[in-house]
Amino acid sequence: MSLDSSRVLNQHKNKLIEVSRKSKIPLSILETEENDPFTFTIKVKGTNLKFVVMQQESYFHYLTYIYSELRPNFPMSGIKPYTNITEVCAAYGFWLDDVVKKYMELAETPDEWAEMQIVQSMISSKAFTQEDLEMFTESEKRQIQDSLKEFERLIKEEINPIKENLESIQQKLDYLSAAVNKLNRFDWKGVALSTVIGIATNLSVDANTGKQVFDLFQQAFSSVIRLLPK
Repeated sequence: MSLDSSRVLNQHKNKLIEVSRKSKIPLSILETEENDPFTFTIKVKGTNLKFVVMQQESYFHYLTYIYSELRPNFPMSGIKPYTNITEVCAAYGFWLDDVVKKYMELAETPDEWAEMQIVQSMISSKAFTQEDLEMFTESEKRQIQDSLKEFERLIKEEINPIKENLESIQQKLDYLSAAVNKLNRFDWKGVALSTVIGIATNLSVDANTGKQVFDLFQQAFSSVIRLLPK
């Protein structure tokens, strides 16, 4: 078997993925690119964060690297001097801890102002109004459960959340589906409101995502008149 030294060696790439696993960052948020034979890029999906490893063309054990910094607009660091894979792995591990983990913490911090605006929007639109305290009929239960499945499908297709967020969404919607058997109309609507706000807040990566989640919810429940704005 011949050794193709015109590409970043799999040996180097495999050591980098070992570092990724040890960091406990979900591998599902990472993706890779090889735009040229001597450059290997690890990116955080949906962001400008990346760690780039470059291999010297004439000697494949000589590596250098550059990475995004956790500052406004995520500027790139200066290119580091040529070194070996051990030093690159150490730098990559530090980047995962000091940049990616901190970014995830910041991204997961809820925007309570945005949440309040979503609540106000839903209240002003009369999406949820105080009705009677009766339980749902069997027909209504089936309609709601079908609509929740449609809401989940729309989120997958239109927003395509990462695996961890999708699992959380599925748990929330499963709870809502089961709750139609235990809660009256008014209480269920309150739980549904809180659930949709929570999903919108967790998925919001820009100003429009929260509204998009609410719009998808309305679309999914278009056949359930009581849950839509009058």
